[in-house]
Amino acid sequence: MIRDDDAAIQRLQSGFDPGTVILADGEAKANRGDSRVRTTARTGNKWTAEVQSSTDGWLVFAETFFPGMRVKVDGVDKPLLRADVTFSAVAVPAGRHLVEKTYRPTAPLIGLLASIATALALAFWRVNQ
Repeated sequence: MIRDDDAAIQRLQSGFDPGTVILADGEAKANRGDSRVRTTARTGNKWTAEVQSSTDGWLVFAETFFPGMRVKVDGVDKPLLRADVTFSAVAVPAGRHLVEKTYRPTAPLIGLLASIATALALAFWRVNQ
């Protein structure tokens, strides 16, 4: 069990092999097998790839983990885990799969809804004066 980021960093510095293990959810998870990843599309907030793997494993994204990221495997939402302290990873079963990762932060939506609510409140207040 890896208690916190300091313990994870110590583990990463002590003979850690990122080709066979990832650190996620407070534990070391095996990541072995022969895998190929082929990017099929990439835009500002979406990445799509075909993944072919001989065993169940983890696809690790070498990008900083952000809470607004979402991932789908074959069109099904999957949990995106923080991996190796700063990256992210998704479990991918053996076989050929389509993986889509998108960045959809909730803050802009919350801001839009708050703006609409404020505009409606001001309009209602103005009409009643």
